[in-house]
Amino acid sequence: MVGIGTPTQPITLTGSSAFPTRMIVAGNLQLEHAIVNVLIQPVSGFLSFLNTTFQSNGYVFGGGAAPMIEFDGCDFDSSYVRLGGSTVRMANTSFTGNFCEITASLLNMDGVTVDGAPFTGLSLWEFDNQPLHINNVSVTNCGASALDLVGGNFFIGGSVNLEGNQYPARLGGSGILAGSALPATGNANNYALVEDLSVAASNLVWTDIGVPYVIEEPSYTGGRLRIDPGVVVQLGPDTTFWGEPGFVQVRGLPDAPVIVERFDPLQAWQGLQYFNRIENCRITGGQIGARFHSNSLVGYLDNCVIKDCDFGTQNDVIVRKTHFVNNGIASWGDNWTDALDGAVGANSFEGNTQAIESNGQLIDAPNNWWGDPSGPASPNNPGGTGQPVPGPGVSVFPFLTAAPDFNDNPPVVRMNRHSFMLEPGAKVIFTWRAEDDLGIVSQRVEFDHPIQGVSILADNIPAGQRGFEWTVPDVGFIVNNIAPTVRVVAIDAAGQEGWDEEAFLIPTGVVQGTLNITTDLSSPFVAGQPIGEICWTPNGTNPLGFTVGAAVLYDGDMRSKGLGGVTSNLTCLSGVKQAPFVSTDTARIALVIQESLNNVKYFLSDEFTIRPDTRFGDAPPIVNMTSPTAGASIPGGSVVHIAWTASDDQALRS
Repeated sequence: MVGIGTPTQPITLTGSSAFPTRMIVAGNLQLEHAIVNVLIQPVSGFLSFLNTTFQSNGYVFGGGAAPMIEFDGCDFDSSYVRLGGSTVRMANTSFTGNFCEITASLLNMDGVTVDGAPFTGLSLWEFDNQPLHINNVSVTNCGASALDLVGGNFFIGGSVNLEGNQYPARLGGSGILAGSALPATGNANNYALVEDLSVAASNLVWTDIGVPYVIEEPSYTGGRLRIDPGVVVQLGPDTTFWGEPGFVQVRGLPDAPVIVERFDPLQAWQGLQYFNRIENCRITGGQIGARFHSNSLVGYLDNCVIKDCDFGTQNDVIVRKTHFVNNGIASWGDNWTDALDGAVGANSFEGNTQAIESNGQLIDAPNNWWGDPSGPASPNNPGGTGQPVPGPGVSVFPFLTAAPDFNDNPPVVRMNRHSFMLEPGAKVIFTWRAEDDLGIVSQRVEFDHPIQGVSILADNIPAGQRGFEWTVPDVGFIVNNIAPTVRVVAIDAAGQEGWDEEAFLIPTGVVQGTLNITTDLSSPFVAGQPIGEICWTPNGTNPLGFTVGAAVLYDGDMRSKGLGGVTSNLTCLSGVKQAPFVSTDTARIALVIQESLNNVKYFLSDEFTIRPDTRFGDAPPIVNMTSPTAGASIPGGSVVHIAWTASDDQALRS
């Protein structure tokens, strides 16, 4: 259907007075210079709205069959867009008195304005396939948040105007990438409101956005979240920030610590609960600064300050180079014998009502500062006048007779990301970044086997080295459901240690046979459109007793989208599968037979391309390698110069 009017003689589409009269579009629709006063429901095809005004009941609502929809030069007057499962291009389009909501789609926005929505202005949900770039957008005078971001990471560009709203943004199980910023003034509440972290999006990142992340009510984390340097998190009264059932790490830097503090200066928050690791953080004003698991998974607390809390830490946590100040009980209930050993990073206890309280277990806490050269006031240390350690189950010898230098920070180590899976017998090269304020003197690499414990793979690595080759061992069956890890440790001149680690899947090699993928993946696919049936031919596999799972891997296998699974006696997934809403040259199908954590085998297709509809309006970057040249001969041991050119039709972000 094609309807082309003029600015002075627009086409008018009007439904009956019985709402919601609708026009279902199962093919192509093009409207230009039109006035729409009827609900339009797209289910397939290509829809183009140019210079069109939507009034009263003129909504665009639906989607799910991956249509391509474009809005250019459109005005929504008290009407809205609510679309899901679509490819959407929206340019030079305004919403007055209502909202725009796009869910689980591929979205390109340019010149979009929302003003006066009664609740949220611009809702963007379930963009967990690839980060969404928000730029050239204005959202003003809305009754709730300007942006409602749910599921996935978002990049907020420099040409975004958010003013006159209750909040600049609400986050629900979502992250904001480095380089983004929210306005520090101009809204009723100038912070990012965090609600419903239980959305199980993966690999979320909170970065410094210039305003705090505020959690007003208890919140459970459903996915993986990393909190980056400089972030400020404010917690409401009695609020707990749970790291479960997901996985949370706080990874500040010495000169840009993560701050966790009260939202209401007069009322304490409840606690950080079951985080995996907290590094370079300043925690103040909580009932429990950081609570970890007991008798199970150990947590880590490195180079932090915990101040003005009822309890500084609780349960099983390895504490290094941490300053406990003015707490009720600084550390309580540790069951790990080396939990507070300051040999590689001395801790300090000052101004606390009580430094340590044991729950009956023996605690080793040597090499720490207790606020006085005489050591702690402890039954084990007669004459000590420092911080109280009343229980006999705490070993404090030897103790420091002077406070540690908190201006000398431990090294900072960051492992570069590697493949999630390592095959036994394969040679792999790990690389990392490491720095220290006074200099690194040596490094080592450790392997933590979930059953056999920690072994040293390489010791006394030169201070300037940033890579290590390793032959992956056979780890056998992992029966405790804990993945093996590789850890890189850097040591400075004071003997302080900084570290990072990465967990890997190392298969047993027991699963026999192959699954040969037979689906034709030779042609580029359109995002959101059918790939076809995913089928395979088994060879030598056990036809009974397991399932075949499937996923699309992309972005160098760093991201994935599940496709479901079937029992092992079948050779195709059920139904036709669609390409995820991504833009990539490195997609491939993965089939997996998995009987336990690492009794698993993957079968991978060749890489193929997924791109948006050509009318999407955002072409992928173009990258050309300039060095080394194709076919170049490179002698062993020589330095290889790697160079390239890169360009994009809009802009390169990284």
